[in-house]
Amino acid sequence: IMANQFPVLWTVGSHDIRFGNFVRVSAGHLKQEWVAFVVDRKSKKLTKKDHVTVIWMYYRSHLEKNVLKEAERNLGRILDDSELVFSNHQDECPVNAILEIVDVRLLPDQPQIDPQKIDSDMSEQYFCRFFFDYSAFKVSHLKLVHIPTRGIVKAEPSYSPAQPRPAASRMADAGSAA
Repeated sequence: IMANQFPVLWTVGSHDIRFGNFVRVSAGHLKQEWVAFVVDRKSKKLTKKDHVTVIWMYYRSHLEKNVLKEAERNLGRILDDSELVFSNHQDECPVNAILEIVDVRLLPDQPQIDPQKIDSDMSEQYFCRFFFDYSAFKVSHLKLVHIPTRGIVKAEPSYSPAQPRPAASRMADAGSAA
């Protein structure tokens, strides 16, 4: 996704926030940070009172134990610090809670990739190989169809998850940037 082709929604420091960016978000009252994928397609610049539509990313520690156990039994280990899990958990986020843009390497349709190799040679802060279906409570391999590029279908939340942490929009395969 080439985020710079979309209108600027909000500016954080010297960085323009747009559809397709990964952002670090403060959940102030929880004293935690999340990572989110901006899916808002508004065509106007927002004010600090506005909200932006995002999809939440999950850390390993944010998945419920039974979901994590099943995922790791069927798919392999999800790493603790540098790996995020893409989801269909969509929400509205206050624009003034966005702290910064962060880099995430999305690795769709690459289930056999070695996460240790990715972790050691990547320039991004995070990478993502898996997808969490928020309504079915299942983790699967990330596929291109999971990543919104145009519109998005709103998922009906069935629970309030534990929070994600930190994630400029960059999509790459294991060897080169797209």
